[in-house]
Amino acid sequence: MVFLPRIGLHALSDIEVIRRFRLNKVSIERLYMEIKDSLKQLTSRTRAIPEMVKLLSVLYFLAIGSCQAVINLAIGMIQATFSSHLKEVLNVLHQQLVHHVHLPKTPEEWHNVKLQFYKLDGIPKILGAIDCTHVLVQSPKGREEPYWDRKQWRHLGWCHPVGEILVNSCIPWLFTPVNNPNAEEQVCYNEVHISTRCMIECTFGVLKCCFRCLDSSGRVLQYAPQKVSFLFLICCMLHNITITMNNIDLENLDVPEYDDHFAPLQQNNARRVQDRANYIQEFFGQ
Repeated sequence: MVFLPRIGLHALSDIEVIRRFRLNKVSIERLYMEIKDSLKQLTSRTRAIPEMVKLLSVLYFLAIGSCQAVINLAIGMIQATFSSHLKEVLNVLHQQLVHHVHLPKTPEEWHNVKLQFYKLDGIPKILGAIDCTHVLVQSPKGREEPYWDRKQWRHLGWCHPVGEILVNSCIPWLFTPVNNPNAEEQVCYNEVHISTRCMIECTFGVLKCCFRCLDSSGRVLQYAPQKVSFLFLICCMLHNITITMNNIDLENLDVPEYDDHFAPLQQNNARRVQDRANYIQEFFGQ
């Protein structure tokens, strides 16, 4: 059996670590401490794969979005070994989601969210922005139709508010754009709504730029939809960690043009439509 050389954090500069794994050394070491007890040595061989190498191999895969053979060569792990550890590491990382992907928990945290949205373009009392994005997948045989999109690509779709995961149960509380605005305050509201909502489009762009496994440039993910869902959620978690640790240089990041645009949702709940009208009159009326 041939053992390929393994590259650890100690052999790489700080810049090279971020370039390869998207997280800096401190973030990786903290994440490792969170999950190391859940990662197991599956063999007693003296050349068994260390837990840190397992983690680095998965982080590298998520970051570059390349085929497994290239990843295995770069990280010093043969393809069969990487495949056997991928599921294990994803499951362990998935257990950490609750610590890194969550909504604000206190009134003070919610107030700060509203304040940050207001600073974007002066829209008050907003708690989140929602959009949808697609990730190309290999759809299950015999069940391809639910995965086709308007471009005839097979994908999974997610709704994702800025920085956090949120389910569709929030739809009754959405403030959507006014369809065919006929008053000055409605036009003003729509303009501010659109400019503020751009933040979530930027978020998806940054997410896919940093974690190429989610971007079409990383090709179709050859995994079952359930595993791809795990990949997406874990990338969101890692994205939050990079923000917390200031790993991402947004000004110098080459973010591709966002191309998952959909027609805006329309609020059909009569009470919510009236709530929106009252909101527009209060904050955008003369």
